[in-house]
Amino acid sequence: MGSKDKIARSIALNFPKSKHFYDLFGGGFSMTHYMIENRENCYEYFHYNEIQKSIVDLVKRSINGEYSYERFKPPWV
Repeated sequence: MGSKDKIARSIALNFPKSKHFYDLFGGGFSMTHYMIENRENCYEYFHYNEIQKSIVDLVKRSINGEYSYERFKPPWV
């Protein structure tokens, strides 16, 4: 439990090569995001699982661009 963002690369090195990547305890999406961005094991499909519906909705909205920097950029920056 907790952020895997800082150790994502070292965790990913232990995953087998496959077409599908399953993140069974997705949480804040850090592992799935890392695997999508780096594709170290050449995954084609990504499956994200999280028990809290609000987090899943947040991830979906983020992927769809609802929280882009351009949309929320403060006017003084």
